[in-house]
Amino acid sequence: PRPTPRPTPKPPTSTPPPPVAGAQWYADWDSKVCSNKGAASWAKKFATQEACCKKNFNWKMKKCLAAGTDVGGTPATPKPTAPPRTPVPPTPLPPTPLPPSPVPETAVPP
Repeated sequence: PRPTPRPTPKPPTSTPPPPVAGAQWYADWDSKVCSNKGAASWAKKFATQEACCKKNFNWKMKKCLAAGTDVGGTPATPKPTAPPRTPVPPTPLPPTPLPPSPVPETAVPP
């Protein structure tokens, strides 16, 4: 077979990843997806990401399921909220002028 000019795209999959033992999925209302990292003690937890997405974000299941992470992982940010910061060097202060030196008094002849 001859190589194609571009890589062959993978077909989309709608199968969610298998549940991870001990995972506690919860609704992350800021990102509007289900996560399994750092749930508050009061948050309603689900055994699977799919159950969490179905209960909390059923109108956007694909996005919710695509945002999944493994236990201890960090979900990817779909778009950054701000560009990376570049440190700005401090602006040097202008030199402080020296006080005028005292002028010696000249002796005036009597």
